[in-house]
Amino acid sequence: MFNLKINLINNFKNNFLKYFLVIIILMIGISAGVITIKIMDETQRNELHKFINEFFSTVNSQKINNITLLKNSISNNFKTALIIWGMGILVLGIPVILGIIFFRGFTIGFSIGFMINDFGFKGLMLALLTLIPQNIFIIPGIIIISSLAISYSIEFIKDRKKKKINNNKDNFVKKAISFSFYVLITCICFVIGGIVEAYITPYLMKIIL
Repeated sequence: MFNLKINLINNFKNNFLKYFLVIIILMIGISAGVITIKIMDETQRNELHKFINEFFSTVNSQKINNITLLKNSISNNFKTALIIWGMGILVLGIPVILGIIFFRGFTIGFSIGFMINDFGFKGLMLALLTLIPQNIFIIPGIIIISSLAISYSIEFIKDRKKKKINNNKDNFVKKAISFSFYVLITCICFVIGGIVEAYITPYLMKIIL
């Protein structure tokens, strides 16, 4: 565990620019989501407001199925991690990885922007207590996996240009296994985030509602 901690710290130091790029793309996505709320026309806002109110009514009236929520949360985030991992292994998937990061940021920004715009202070409280808790774990997990995938892809391309891969296939396999291992370890963030989303967030939402 100590060696794993040291390796993760070294990985962050060595790939700081990749992490920085991923965070910037995420922030751009969040900003785009917030701006989209401002440019929506009145009809679209009313339809969305109606949908959100119906959703809140359903949350208040129905019993919470924590197990289903947990399964859905972990499944959705694991699928995201699997796609990012696959794009990293395919090497040419960096634009797709950045697109996934942007879209995740966009959905967060759009959700927070809409709640604040439509419900004011209550919307702010709702956003803080229902969107932030699980994303404290999920977003860092996605950032780490995306950065690892981009780093792996870039290293592969560099080695390919130097023709190292052809001369040392074992080295390529070791790097692929190491990359996959760290992705798997990082998925623990999704499990923790899923537990928060399934067992804490719904009750916080009920309190605010």
